[in-house]
Amino acid sequence: PSYFSVSTEEVIISSEDVGTFLVRGGREVCVIPMAGVDDSRIRLSLVGVVMAFVLYQRGILVLHAATISLGGGAVAFLGESGFGKSTMAAALYKRGYNLFTDDVLPVDPDSDIAMVTSGFPQFKLHPEAAAALDYDPNSLHELHSSQEKLGCRVDNGFESGRLPLSCIYVLARGEGLKIERLQLSQGVIELVRHSYPTRAQHCGGAAHFQQCAKIANQVPMYRLVRPKELSLLPQIALLVEQHVLSVLNSQPYHLMDRVARPGSGVLRPVEAA
Repeated sequence: PSYFSVSTEEVIISSEDVGTFLVRGGREVCVIPMAGVDDSRIRLSLVGVVMAFVLYQRGILVLHAATISLGGGAVAFLGESGFGKSTMAAALYKRGYNLFTDDVLPVDPDSDIAMVTSGFPQFKLHPEAAAALDYDPNSLHELHSSQEKLGCRVDNGFESGRLPLSCIYVLARGEGLKIERLQLSQGVIELVRHSYPTRAQHCGGAAHFQQCAKIANQVPMYRLVRPKELSLLPQIALLVEQHVLSVLNSQPYHLMDRVARPGSGVLRPVEAA
């Protein structure tokens, strides 16, 4: 978008090639489209940034994340645009885990345990990533002629509803492959950076910071450093899968009492830490 004006009561989002969206009080969205714009382009904005600000105005913490369901909880991937959030979720989807959301992840700010709500049953993937993960080209569709990414609808393997947020990975580039635990202060900074309204270059104030600090206190956060080579995606997905399961096994029984055996859908209890 070429113009943003953000407050908790009114948000104006304007784009020269789409139109203007006015979001009021988290309850009303007014669309003023540019002449001749495709409905598909408007739809992309509505389910993305516009929906994020609707939720923000309702007092919900909104992370810009791709998320899968693993072990009875939600595993979220944060990162800059182009760092592979959707690609990581798609790689784990290939390993038999359900998609939870791609792009907009609402976090309940009032729950004692961080709870998140699912999004829409679709990935957005770069063609090269889809090819590296051996996705059927016939399963992909063009989102819009202006979009490099392709859409991949999820007819099976989509988790809807609410789940506890079990862990968060912040994606980073590097020559090696490693996972390192973030300190609390680092986690807060990453959550602020990769949530709304900060992502739109607007300060959310004390309330937004406190929401991020609460989640950083509740949910273990890690930095996932990985090379850019797409051929390594299956290996990286396996590493993340094993790491998530080890994290879940170390959590108290009342926070996460089930873990899925990879690809089986069978659940087994986790011993208390």
